[in-house]
Amino acid sequence: MSRVQRNMIEFFTSMIFMFSSLSCLYAQSESSYFQQKLGYKIKARLDDVTQTVHGYVEIQYTNQSSNSLDTIWFHLWPNAYSGRNTPLCKQKLNHRDASLYFAEESALGRIDSISFTVDGIPVKTQYNGQSSEMVALVLNKKLRSGQSTTITTPFKVKVPDAKFSRMGREGDAYYMTQWYPKPAVYDSRGWHPMPYLDQGEFYSEFGDYDVELDVASNYIVAASGVLLNEQENENLRKLSSVYGTSNQTSIISAATSSERKTLRYRLENAHDFAWFADKQFQVSLDTVTLASGKKVAIAVYHTPKKQELWKDANSYSANGLKFLSDAIGDYPYETFTVVDGRISAGGGMEYPSITILNSPSNAESLERVLVHELGHNWFYGALASNERDNPWMDEGINSYYEQLYMAKARISDPASQKGLFSNQVEKILGQSLNEDSLMNLFFDLASYDHQDQPIATKSDEFTFFNYGAIAYMKTAKAFDFLFDYLGEELASRCMHDYYNEWKFRHPQPEDIQRSFERTSSMNLDWFFKDLLTTNAPLRLSVRSTEIDKRINILRRNGPETPIQIIDKNGVNIWIPPFQKDTAINVSNFSFPISINTEYESVLKQNNLRVGMSVNRILPKPHLRLFTSLVDEPNSYNLTLAPAIGWNTYDNFMAGIYFSNRKVVPRAFEFSLTPLYSTQRSDISGSFMSAYHYWPVNSTLKEVELMFSGSSYGYDYYENNTTSAFAFEKTLVYRRATAGLNFKLRNIDIHSRSNKQFSLRFINLRTEEAVFQVSQRTITREFKSDPRNFGVLGFENQNDRKLDPFSYSLNLTGSDDHVKFFTEFKYRFNYKKERKGLDVRFFAGTFLYNKTIRNYNFKMSSWRGADDYLFDGIYLGRNELEGLWSRQMLVRDGGFITPMALGQSSKWLTALHLSSDNPTPIPIRPFLNIGTYEGINRVFPDIKSPFMYEGGLTFSIVKGIAEVHFPLFNSADIDRTLDVNNVKFAEKIRFVLDLSKLSFDQLRSKIINRIR
Repeated sequence: MSRVQRNMIEFFTSMIFMFSSLSCLYAQSESSYFQQKLGYKIKARLDDVTQTVHGYVEIQYTNQSSNSLDTIWFHLWPNAYSGRNTPLCKQKLNHRDASLYFAEESALGRIDSISFTVDGIPVKTQYNGQSSEMVALVLNKKLRSGQSTTITTPFKVKVPDAKFSRMGREGDAYYMTQWYPKPAVYDSRGWHPMPYLDQGEFYSEFGDYDVELDVASNYIVAASGVLLNEQENENLRKLSSVYGTSNQTSIISAATSSERKTLRYRLENAHDFAWFADKQFQVSLDTVTLASGKKVAIAVYHTPKKQELWKDANSYSANGLKFLSDAIGDYPYETFTVVDGRISAGGGMEYPSITILNSPSNAESLERVLVHELGHNWFYGALASNERDNPWMDEGINSYYEQLYMAKARISDPASQKGLFSNQVEKILGQSLNEDSLMNLFFDLASYDHQDQPIATKSDEFTFFNYGAIAYMKTAKAFDFLFDYLGEELASRCMHDYYNEWKFRHPQPEDIQRSFERTSSMNLDWFFKDLLTTNAPLRLSVRSTEIDKRINILRRNGPETPIQIIDKNGVNIWIPPFQKDTAINVSNFSFPISINTEYESVLKQNNLRVGMSVNRILPKPHLRLFTSLVDEPNSYNLTLAPAIGWNTYDNFMAGIYFSNRKVVPRAFEFSLTPLYSTQRSDISGSFMSAYHYWPVNSTLKEVELMFSGSSYGYDYYENNTTSAFAFEKTLVYRRATAGLNFKLRNIDIHSRSNKQFSLRFINLRTEEAVFQVSQRTITREFKSDPRNFGVLGFENQNDRKLDPFSYSLNLTGSDDHVKFFTEFKYRFNYKKERKGLDVRFFAGTFLYNKTIRNYNFKMSSWRGADDYLFDGIYLGRNELEGLWSRQMLVRDGGFITPMALGQSSKWLTALHLSSDNPTPIPIRPFLNIGTYEGINRVFPDIKSPFMYEGGLTFSIVKGIAEVHFPLFNSADIDRTLDVNNVKFAEKIRFVLDLSKLSFDQLRSKIINRIR
């Protein structure tokens, strides 16, 4: 044997050993899977007088792992409703919902009267330090591999109000979900005890259920599984036989509440059991036969409130069962039940073989939500992934099939989804509010500044907005991308094989990838390990190598996905995943061609259309009346709208608003609003341009460079003498601003804090009358001398639901002065959610002051003449009497009383307190306290170092439109008012802060609120 032969044999031997090792490892990963076996016997009695459920559960627990167990973790999920300190309450607060935090004791819920035994012997319990919802049973002896044990406990559930989450009561209706003691999942990764959450559903172990429910006889019950009582089945059939007729009400009310009935249900291969009881349920029964021949019993339970809406629910159920069974695999249970409910869990909530919906508004919405919740019997029911860790495996894939159904198989009238309001909005916008445009809007809102999160994010780590936009919608679109790449036939085989392999088991992300790869014979790392795990934008560029024959596509950033190329005739090809660049023969294409056009939003890809000379084709401008939500494909929307305005000096103004701004901020934005002033017969108006840069993975969330300008009348010069100077003229100001803003990214994406550094340079020219006096003549000119200001600021605004606050630091100055001031605001919430005490603190000091102008700190809130930077909008900026002289904006000391007293060229500080009252009437008492340098020198006989005032505020729109009534004040204010003969009516002032209604302010507020 030659040396070469020996080397070849060693090489092939090594290769065989390597592949054998890999095969062993693969087999080991398959064989290491196990799941525990459970059998439930539950007896429960509903007491609707005390609003409690008394129960007893017996669980046969079989340890099918290779490990011995010394503890078994249990969930006591009703304790999520027990008070302010539960993870559920904390999550709801983070989502701006304080309903549970401020709930009355009578509305709360809990589970108690627990007394666990194992094989008849009491055991010790240890509660999880995080929540009383998780308890460990410390076994008296280890439960070895293959052994079974019997666990029992009585329990009592105080049923909470249904407005909080998925379980609860509303009137005589009871929604019993996650209601009994349940073992946590133990798998190859260990125990999975978890608290109950709204955002982030459940991970539970499969078992067989035998459940008896004792209820008053006039309750109609819908439950998981098969009802075994023939008499009750006959009652339901009678109700169904008169469904939609006048007789159904008399049949429903025939039973008396003094009698009781016990209902028994059986459910196999399920990981939960839910039931719903209501005295007013109407019942409609049906049966559907799947393509395989399997028969599924359908039941619809709904209240009389929307009889017409629910009449086709059976048809939606049957159609959905057939479509999804064909697309994925046969429906896994014998029954499917739909319940009309009023719980707070979004549009609906799924449980094995049963779902509850929240009274959808129209037929299209009912069909969509019903099919979505039906789909969870495959994704969550049979394919029981850990949704708390991997919501995309449940909500995301299920949303894909929901959208596929609505596109291919829906039976509700497409016009049913649009009411009069939607139609009118579409007419105004000139744009259809279809599913694709709204989905793209959600993607863009989530991702324009890279605040989106990867699809493979845990449920409770998503922000509230991202959970819907990413875990549901983006995942659905991502699987659309994957299945489009695989092709319809191969994608269908992949899903059927995955379902059949993992039905009634707990698949992990690597399991679905392994299954898809085995069926497709493809490496799908680009999807499961790249696209799902990143929020990096896909950046592509194109260059030509030979005109009209070959092009090179370069991937500069983002996931290594395939690329879809479509020409103008709809011909498309797929380019497999590549790392850097790839050359493509395009000689058979009709230009222009588009790249990933349908998937730009989900990939965060730049719009890429290529023309004949392989140059980028810019989107076409598209002029719209009013505004638009999103851009049409390959277009760039511009808004043209009528604009009007008014102030005392320009009088009525009319003109146009021309802009490219939309709901989602663009990188470059502009607006131009020229207005014709009827008073001056000249042009007033404003303009704005801004460039936004949103870094990826940076401490900076946004960098904004902006330029703006405005010109309006601001005063009125009037000389009514008979001399040569008799003249009337509207004086005009012109303001130009350049600004640079740095918005900081929060370390915790759930934080409601918005931090920003800002730098502004302001050039201001105010037209003023100037008199020149010489020996013989006096001349008058109207000049606009420039004044330049610099403003450096930092602001942190935290709009958390409970006790929101903000503070700002500001340095303002010009060549003759520099002043520093700070403002701090805090709201202390009362026991009731919408009530609170507002605190505002202000302090300011001059660092340098040589100015002859009055830039003093002022104890009184500013009227227009005090706003020397022209930051605010005043409709009568320099009026001394009349209605518009009463307009103010809360600045500096924030006092309401108009007065010259309380000014300082050195320092000033003030505290403002304002409280809601217990009634719904929007009247708020207020108290202002302040002091300033030299306060004791104004009236030497008044020794108090503080001035104060108090009164009432009528709040029309808090902070925007308010009327203030000062009712009492300190002695120095009294004396000042007496000297100037100020009457009570003249002390009344109002806030009208129109700047808070600007496009930028409203857009920012809306985006911050919904995200």
